[in-house]
Amino acid sequence: MSYLFSFIKFTIALIFTIIFFEYYFRFSEVFLPPFVQNDFNLGRVLKPNANINIVRESFFIGRVNKYGYLGTPYISKKDSCKKRIALIGDSFIEGFQVKEEYHLRTVLESSLNRETNSENYEVLNFGISGLDFRKMFILYQSFAKKYNPDMVLFFVNDSDFLSDDKNLGPRLTLEKNNKLKTDYSFRNSKEFQSKSKINIFRGLSVYSLFKADYAAYASGKTSRIIFNKLTGFDNNIRPNLTATVVQSTPDSLYHLNALVLNQLSGLKKEGVDVLIIPIRDLSEDYNLLIKKSGLQRIDLNKIYSEMQTKGINPFYWEATNMEGHWNNKAHEYIGKYLAGNIISF
Repeated sequence: MSYLFSFIKFTIALIFTIIFFEYYFRFSEVFLPPFVQNDFNLGRVLKPNANINIVRESFFIGRVNKYGYLGTPYISKKDSCKKRIALIGDSFIEGFQVKEEYHLRTVLESSLNRETNSENYEVLNFGISGLDFRKMFILYQSFAKKYNPDMVLFFVNDSDFLSDDKNLGPRLTLEKNNKLKTDYSFRNSKEFQSKSKINIFRGLSVYSLFKADYAAYASGKTSRIIFNKLTGFDNNIRPNLTATVVQSTPDSLYHLNALVLNQLSGLKKEGVDVLIIPIRDLSEDYNLLIKKSGLQRIDLNKIYSEMQTKGINPFYWEATNMEGHWNNKAHEYIGKYLAGNIISF
């Protein structure tokens, strides 16, 4: 009987301890609940209203809006006098390195409205880290399209064409008639089902703590479990911009990418303009493929060169002494550059 009583006391104490630390982590924002969740249709998505506090090349504090994308929360129904632009891409567009006020989404929207002396432009950020090009297309079809954009900007690297996003989610496949089909078999996977069963626990700050510590342990950097809490940042860490993708052979995805590009070019008939924006130089194969699709593109090399002549490296972060995603200045320059191109489009 004494053992049972001791076990009950231990269980009650454990529950109250978890509750205490859960509220402490949330209030202090030392560890916040995960800002991503697994969606039945889209796989890994941003969690609506989630607070974000993370360290990458820089320190980011922000929030996902109530609709599950980033930036100003525009409702799905668009005013007829408004012009909407959807930004779709991976971590470069997600932009968890810069504050919302410096993100190219904000710069682009304000620049367009200032240049046209109006408040007619609305820019929505649908960026999610790790997306490959096919998943960007699925994200547009299943989510971004509901917001009725007049223009969609796809930001791409070669790796987005040549690699598969390893996160759980739908994938594009070919039907026998050589048409694209979205495969939702991930819903039946053991990983998705097991994660679904513990969704309540996975929504806790305590879960974020355990996950971060296990990742540090698994990587062989056990000391970071303790000392990184004190220092806040490990200056020896460099961002791996392709960490969320698994390399594939070019030929295995080339045909799928070609069909996606052709389908995007067909959106013109629906009144939607699609622009392809390479983040870095693409291979000749994909430069040619985009050209054959008839899609317009905006090259950023011109703005990169302009920045470099002024001594600005668009990928360099002075605070953490590393190269990675676009820095604040890059977002500013690119946002204004895109605005000038879009107005004259």
